[in-house]
Amino acid sequence: MSIDFSLVDIVADTIPPDAEPTPQAEFTCQVCGVPLHYGGRGRKPLFCDEHKKTKAKGVARTGGVKNNALAGQAADILMTSNSFIAFLARMAQLENTAEQIDIANPEFRDAAYRALLNDPELARAICRGGGMTGKMALIMAYAMFSMSVVPVAYFEIKAIRVARESDE
Repeated sequence: MSIDFSLVDIVADTIPPDAEPTPQAEFTCQVCGVPLHYGGRGRKPLFCDEHKKTKAKGVARTGGVKNNALAGQAADILMTSNSFIAFLARMAQLENTAEQIDIANPEFRDAAYRALLNDPELARAICRGGGMTGKMALIMAYAMFSMSVVPVAYFEIKAIRVARESDE
């Protein structure tokens, strides 16, 4: 004796014809409308697995804001050192060399910053710099300031002397 029952016949026999249709899923994906399961704890789902925003994987971290700031400070110190070298070149009357250093310095700073992001220990060592970097930077700032002011003052004083001599 063989029994020929199909799954459709069994399911059709167990659901009464006057039964209400199954309710719609309480939560659906906001993008595609796929029903979502909610276990009753935590945040309610908004998206299906396909449309969830996921964090980038495999992206190298640079250590956050601290490393960025440290690398920036070290790069600024190196840039200031280059400006001091340009100042010395001007003192030695190497104007074209000093000008080229000034032109290349911003690009150098960017390259040094990117390199120092990968080596926080080197950036830290540059920032420490024997405790003299702040004083040295201030001295260089005043030296460069005087380099731009002294020639103007010299020519003004010379013009005043010439004017006085012509009045006499």
